[in-house]
Amino acid sequence: VLITGTALAVTAGGGLKRWFSDEWGYNNDGEMPAEQQQLVDSLATPVGISQTVGNMTVTVDSVAYSDGYYWLMVNAEGMKFDKDNGYSCRQSDLKIMSEDGKEIAKGWGSITQTARDGSALKMLFEGEISPDAAEAIAADGGNMRFMLSMSDFMEKKHGIGTSTNESVLQEGTWSFEFEVPTAESGEMLTAPDSDAVFTLGDGEETVCRVSKIQINMVGIKYLFEGESEVHGELPRLIFRDGSEVGVTGGSGVQLEDGSWQMKYQWSMPVDLAQMKAVKFGKTVVEVE
Repeated sequence: VLITGTALAVTAGGGLKRWFSDEWGYNNDGEMPAEQQQLVDSLATPVGISQTVGNMTVTVDSVAYSDGYYWLMVNAEGMKFDKDNGYSCRQSDLKIMSEDGKEIAKGWGSITQTARDGSALKMLFEGEISPDAAEAIAADGGNMRFMLSMSDFMEKKHGIGTSTNESVLQEGTWSFEFEVPTAESGEMLTAPDSDAVFTLGDGEETVCRVSKIQINMVGIKYLFEGESEVHGELPRLIFRDGSEVGVTGGSGVQLEDGSWQMKYQWSMPVDLAQMKAVKFGKTVVEVE
């Protein structure tokens, strides 16, 4: 199972804090609480390195990392972007290496947002660091090395299905290399094993078992038993004030007994002190 996020249109400016703030507003009424803003600030590492090729300047703005998951914000400017069109790179490659040269990460993909005034293109890369590697690097006080390469920005008009409507916006290759410190908080919440009600594609309901639930500030892991069709109903985290945060990337591995070991990344880092429950399908399970 491989899940990627949904693109939104946002105003220009901001880095990771602005991105998460817009994501919060998309899902909830009101502004992101101060505790959430402080958490984002504490986890974000400014990078601020740029390269210009042709008319396009690409900037690695910042990266947030904790407990096995990362968010990497990249901006592109210098050209006019149409919010009604889609943008991507012909090829992009993100590698994260340990100090001894081993590749330690995988990504779910990237989410692209276009500023409403067409002045900027924002790209959020997300993914998982190998848990064993992350813990070992953190214990040694070491860094992770990010290596990002992006080639040929493409523009495709929405609503037209043929590939002939995709064109090169700016040729070239932008390459970046930088280091980020690891951070393992070790904070974890759990929730009791539960029978959760999910809705199948035909509208009928089914009961699936979720167990061994573990929640930290960046993601959730659990064991799932039941109809695999309901994997599309992704878990959501519920705050004490009723606000919610969903997931973006994630994966699942089917075990020999037919059950699934699932893990997902929250759409932003979350303040565990404000957590109340996690929602699976139609069932709300309070955290412990």
